Amino acid sequence: MKFWIGAIANVANMAVIWANLYLDGKNYGIHAFITPIRDPQTHKVFPGILIGDCGPKTGLNAIDNGFIMF
Repeated sequence: MKFWIGAIANVANMAVIWANLYLDGKNYGIHAFITPIRDPQTHKVFPGILIGDCGPKTGLNAIDNGFIMF
């Protein structure tokens, strides 16, 4: 789970996820993966992903900060 990601709550369809890459039980270290999180046509979140807005902000409330959980 990650909080305060810009553009995630309402507009992002893709995300860059940093994770350990394991192949055949061997750890190849941290890699960046480009991951679809919403259907580009319907904008519906894919199964297994929870996305939400962080709510009212103290400063610039128009910024789309949110959270994502896989």
